[in-house]
Formats: sequence, C-alpha cells, structure tokens
Amino acid sequence: MPLPEEYTLYLKANLTALERFAALFSGLDERLDYTNMLLTKILEAQGGGTTPPPPSGSGFPLNRETFVTGQVTIATADTAQQLTTSSIAIPDGFWLTIVSAPANTGYVKIGNSKGDAEGGQTFNGLDAGLAVALRVKNVNSLWVTSTVAADVVSFIVER
Repeated sequence: MPLPEEYTLYLKANLTALERFAALFSGLDERLDYTNMLLTKILEAQGGGTTPPPPSGSGFPLNRETFVTGQVTIATADTAQQLTTSSIAIPDGFWLTIVSAPANTGYVKIGNSKGDAEGGQTFNGLDAGLAVALRVKNVNSLWVTSTVAADVVSFIVER
C-alpha cells in the first residue's frame, strides 16, 4: 500500500531540511579538521609534535594527584563551627567545594569567622543538596552553621 501523497511530500520536505542540516555540520567538521592540521603544523615548526602541558604559572592549574574530603555535623542550630580545625592549604587556582547534605532540613550559613557565620556577614543560601565553590587559601578559614541542629556540611578540595 503506497503512502498518501501529502505524507510523501512532508517527508521529502523534511528530508531536504535534514540534508541541509547535515551539510552544515559536514562543513563545520571540515573547518575543524583544517584548524587542527594548522595547529599541528605550527607545533611541529616550533619543535614539538604534541601539545605541551601548560607551564607552571601560566594561569592554568595543573591536575592534582589527590583530594581531601571532610564533613562537620552542626551540633547546635545557628552556632557556627569551623569547617575543619586542621590546616588544609588550597593551592592557587583550585576551589574548595562545600556541600549541604541532601538530607538536611535547614539552610547552611557560611562565614569567614564564627561571628560572621552566626551574624549578618554570612552566605545563607545553601539549601539541602546544593553546593558552592570558593577560592580560599585554607579550608579552616571557613565557619559553617545551619538553621537546624544535626545538619551536615561536607567539603572536597584537591591537593
């Protein structure tokens, strides 16, 4: 049984659009190949055949071997605790990620000191399951609290 004519026309019209779309990506693919070829030739002319790692101090942080994690359970609502009492230095170019545990029922507050976290100088937008990444020098420089006791705040940082 043949397809109805209007369906056949519809398929032909859309096939033409798909063909134009595919041709667009084919052209893009060719331009990317050409760009890669030029970059490879430039690297070879400079004496290297592969992309070298960025030099230290180039503004690009290098990959790290390990990471450190930790967590603190808020003992008393609205009473700040240090994220960790241990000194954990954070290398330049890396982030400290702080996570409010998914099971939390309160809002996590973050400050630069105990007074900041308990008072008005706080970041208090971290609801359950949300995270924030900060560029700070040391994990122990942050203080956290929650509007509900027994909420958990976790952190992770590369070393």
